[in-house]
Amino acid sequence: MKKITSIVLSICSQFFLADLYAIETVNKMLSIIYHPEGDIPVLQSDLNSGFEGKKSLEAVIFDKHVELDGRVLKVEISEEDVQRHLAHVQKIYNLTKDDTIKYAKDMGLTYKQFQEELGKGLLRERVLGYRMKGSALNDKEEAEVFHQNNPVHIEALYTIKNAFIPYGSNSPSLMKIRIEDAVLDGSIDKVASWSSSLELKESQIAVDKDFIKTLEIGKSAVANTTDKGISLIKLFSKEPSRALAFEEREPEIKTILMRSKQEKSFSEYKDKLYTTSSIKYIT
Repeated sequence: MKKITSIVLSICSQFFLADLYAIETVNKMLSIIYHPEGDIPVLQSDLNSGFEGKKSLEAVIFDKHVELDGRVLKVEISEEDVQRHLAHVQKIYNLTKDDTIKYAKDMGLTYKQFQEELGKGLLRERVLGYRMKGSALNDKEEAEVFHQNNPVHIEALYTIKNAFIPYGSNSPSLMKIRIEDAVLDGSIDKVASWSSSLELKESQIAVDKDFIKTLEIGKSAVANTTDKGISLIKLFSKEPSRALAFEEREPEIKTILMRSKQEKSFSEYKDKLYTTSSIKYIT
């Protein structure tokens, strides 16, 4: 009897090892994370699951570390949390349940697996939100210091109009003299048909049109002469260069400071996160 049992166990063991070999062949183990909260394998399939598409091995290892950190913090994602978040996603993207099932299938996931991935993402979001909640705070005084140390100027803005006066049957040299005189005495508007307004930043003004910067508002100047006629430019308005006030930049500065703090906080969190585990890469 013992001999028969031994033979049966031996056969079962061979089938079990064969199954493991088949799984390993299809879904290769890439690394193992050894952590006080439990050891987690990282499989080839982990790189292709989730909503972000194909991910790098290091990105998956980080995600799993965050999930392990969730265990440390005892963060729990209930079925109600997942369903509420799923309903929110479906509402934003106007998806029905059938649409969601098809979307999951396109990613190679069942609807249940899709919800599980949604839950993991929600858990990571909560863990990261908790660990870096202080990095989003911005002090107005800090923002003002940043503004003073990093001033931003807006360029001068010129509004001009163009006109072209053909020589026609007149002598080009005589017409040129008449037009230049009309420009000087201000009577050029009687003969010039000005185009629609054109706004130019100071940096957009070509070198040969640099005279625009010194024109008085309402004054005209000869821009170019050709064998067909004369081109004119008239300055209609000018907004001088100025430094942006703090009130104009405050939202932007707070965003910059918040992003900088979040990046620093994230880097510090990641470094600390990896000190609690060891990773074995399987070649």
